[in-house]
Amino acid sequence: DKLEAAGIPLQLLQIMRQLARDGGVHPLQVPEQVSQRQRRDPDEEKRDRILESFDLDGIARYIAEKECKKVVVMCGAGISTSAGIPDFRTPGTGLYDNLQRFNLPRAEAVFDIAFFQRSPAAFYE
Repeated sequence: DKLEAAGIPLQLLQIMRQLARDGGVHPLQVPEQVSQRQRRDPDEEKRDRILESFDLDGIARYIAEKECKKVVVMCGAGISTSAGIPDFRTPGTGLYDNLQRFNLPRAEAVFDIAFFQRSPAAFYE
């Protein structure tokens, strides 16, 4: 599997798989869970698993079943570039390289509602 190919030690992979299977722990939470497991009281009750799976379907199912009304999504820079939305720094296509083409007086104008109200066409090119 991809984690083995990445060179993750077998013992750590086994712990990660057990945590995911038994406790519904995402692999990125493993270091925290391992340290908690070492400190945990042996008489402590095991918590129920929250998500059936860590993919989009599992999260969507949880949101629908629990009728979640407030959802926060945190993502990194560059997530929109795959949809064709230019980033700021890519040479040739980034916003900084294309200020003249977009008729922006400064890069920050893209965040300025007053500039948008005066010159909306720059945002639709």
